[in-house]
Amino acid sequence: MGIIIRATTAPGIEDVAYEEGSLLLRRAGFGPAAVSEAAAALGLPGVVVWELEPKAAVEEVRATDPLRRARSLFHVAVHVAEIEWDGTSLMSLLEGVARIELAEMRDTESFRVSCSRVGTHDFQSPDVEREWGSILQERYATAVDLEGYALHVKADIVGARAFCGYQLTGRKGLDRRYPWVYHPRVTLRTPIAYAMLVIAGYADRPQALHDPFCGSGTILLEAAGVASERGLRLPPLSGGDRDLRAVEGARLNLKAAGVPGVDVRQIDARELAATLPPRSLSFIVTNPPFGIRLAKGLNLFSLYDGLLDSAGRVLKPRGVLALLVGRRRGVFNKVLRGHPQFALEHVRIIEMGGVYAALYLLRRSS
Repeated sequence: MGIIIRATTAPGIEDVAYEEGSLLLRRAGFGPAAVSEAAAALGLPGVVVWELEPKAAVEEVRATDPLRRARSLFHVAVHVAEIEWDGTSLMSLLEGVARIELAEMRDTESFRVSCSRVGTHDFQSPDVEREWGSILQERYATAVDLEGYALHVKADIVGARAFCGYQLTGRKGLDRRYPWVYHPRVTLRTPIAYAMLVIAGYADRPQALHDPFCGSGTILLEAAGVASERGLRLPPLSGGDRDLRAVEGARLNLKAAGVPGVDVRQIDARELAATLPPRSLSFIVTNPPFGIRLAKGLNLFSLYDGLLDSAGRVLKPRGVLALLVGRRRGVFNKVLRGHPQFALEHVRIIEMGGVYAALYLLRRSS
């Protein structure tokens, strides 16, 4: 069996993550083999798995870090084993990890242990980190170094399943790729923004794009990054938001990231047609407020109706509107039926911090 690479992403965009990761692995000279039954068994929501050809070595993977440029991933680890335990108690978990041989620990100068945990258990992540770290330190006589570690041992616990491996990504994760000046608590995560651009078709052919609910500018930053990554000229990008703080914050974030020439202004998304030329955009990709944490009491029917009306005017024929819709999808579906200029091409559910949003892909009629 080859080396198994295990990565985390947002539940709902696993296909985007797998395709991007496979491409990066091939470019780095790693041939992803057919995923074995053992590797496929790791499958969980938000988890993506590759099995590299047997000739690949753990040291080689760690040294090259082939997925370091992935935009769709949070963290990447070399998978060692699934932990056998009772699914609830810390004692059982520690007994399980004690049975696992971590060969890399024998040759490393220092290490740290970190734990990510989803679900309800009778312990916390720091408990795992502290106790497992003590076990490894005693067993391998290796120093713990929380900052300058040479090896990062990782435990991932999802409900009653637990995995261990060697984490390749830094503590912040691949999604923390911008020097955020303005970063409100409710911010669209970069892997989701990237996936929206891929699903919308922008990643294949970057063209004029607008985000009318730009917030901190995540979608605009990703749109610029995708074009640059492909060696293409930056297409016309623009954004807007009704909140002046968001407009100013997005401008600061774009400037800090070195993205020039993006027009961001204060505007109501329902008034796009009064600001942008007709048929001037190929893409509108956006994350409107759900009316849950932000904009409580918002009239979503009016918001969606005005957005679709304006979008229909400023999009080119066959242009794409991709947007996230929160729990009240019935409202959006009702609005959509009143806008025959748009055809529904795709819809999927994406988990976003405990909220299950629907990504709608609409195509403007020709």
